[in-house]
Amino acid sequence: MWANSYHATAIDLPLSTRLAPNLVRWSHALTGWITPNIGGAINPSSSLSSTGAVLRSHDGEWLVGFNHLLIFSTVLHDELWGVYESLNLVWSHVFDIVQCQIDSTEAYHLITEPSTFSSPITHVHMIVHSLSRAWFVEFKLIKHELNTVVDFLAKYVAHHDGSTHVVSDISGSLQNCLHHGLYGPLYLRYNSFLM
Repeated sequence: MWANSYHATAIDLPLSTRLAPNLVRWSHALTGWITPNIGGAINPSSSLSSTGAVLRSHDGEWLVGFNHLLIFSTVLHDELWGVYESLNLVWSHVFDIVQCQIDSTEAYHLITEPSTFSSPITHVHMIVHSLSRAWFVEFKLIKHELNTVVDFLAKYVAHHDGSTHVVSDISGSLQNCLHHGLYGPLYLRYNSFLM
């Protein structure tokens, strides 16, 4: 694949587009907030797609998660479906101060821009309708590296019947992934900047 064989360092890039290193880690929300992290995944060999979300306490600890096989879809559809379902899950647990963390720039902009109310995308309308409930919801765009536990959960599809699989207790690889995101080494992320 192109992504696996291409390698460039900051020195190889033109001076005007060099990359600035940045260390990143999942950031805590304010005390009392619930933080759903949302992600989608597509299996390139089967074209099956899925979505998942992890509801975290303000300090990042696991509350509940889910994944759902969506069959044939797009990553954007998976992300939007995940936002909608995570909002429903948050509402069902009676949380009313929410910070949804999304790693999809396109989904983030579709949900947060002023044109959201006139979007032709059904899932955007469903999300907007969810936001009319008596609660406070904000959206935060995060780096992909900060969503590894959700990516892991989205790719782990236990049910192939189209139902949502709710995960209340975690152990093993999922617990390790969550712990690494909270307490492990920082992720090295390169951000481009103009000189």
